[in-house]
Amino acid sequence: MWPLTIYEVPISKVEKLERVVSSFAKKWLGLHRCFTNIGLYGRGILEIPVSSLAEEFKCSKVKLEMTLTESRDPCVSGTASTLVTGRKWNPAAASHQAKTDLRHRDIIGNVQQGRGGLGLGDIRPSWQRAAPDQRRRLVVEEVRRHEQATSVYIIELTVPWEAAVEEAFKRKSLKYTELAADAEQRGWKAKVCPVEAGCRGFVGKSTIRLLKELGVQGQTLRRTIKALSGAAEEASRWLWVKRGDSNWAPNIT
Repeated sequence: MWPLTIYEVPISKVEKLERVVSSFAKKWLGLHRCFTNIGLYGRGILEIPVSSLAEEFKCSKVKLEMTLTESRDPCVSGTASTLVTGRKWNPAAASHQAKTDLRHRDIIGNVQQGRGGLGLGDIRPSWQRAAPDQRRRLVVEEVRRHEQATSVYIIELTVPWEAAVEEAFKRKSLKYTELAADAEQRGWKAKVCPVEAGCRGFVGKSTIRLLKELGVQGQTLRRTIKALSGAAEEASRWLWVKRGDSNWAPNIT
């Protein structure tokens, strides 16, 4: 992790390295190549004692960012350089979000968890009373908690005309905005993923992007796209054949 911490490496490169590491880990564990990283690195009843490379990279960058910007030496804190990690993720923004969550948690205080009663759960340290080194540890733990939060994908498949693929994507994205916001308020990492496969077999870019994000790569990805395209064409052909069926006529009462 040390080279990734001190050098300017974009998060996209780290994610690419993680995919390589995950592929060998799945092979060593005897898992299928389509097994997602959420299941591989997630925290649950069955878990391996290994964190994802992207998670460790983000935690180390946040810790380095706080070490520089919150140093007791004014020469260091005043001339702290901006850590370059690409466009997808920024350590300063992640650190600011973690601090905001910790301050909000101080305002709420300790709440009852389960049936144990008030005060019998885990007592979390206060952000306002924490020392500088404790604050760095709290921020890193909060960033790690965000990365390990249970993820949920809201996926809806649409089979429009090829000319209406972009319009269908925008419409479905807006449709589940409130549902995604409600899931995030409950502690989930929600992501709305409308996917399209044209009625004549054209598979949209959003579908390919989602398959790659879920860990489908290489030959498996090509077979999946081909199968999805064939299924869309077969369904369109079946509808065309059934267009004159009397059972499809509207019921007039």
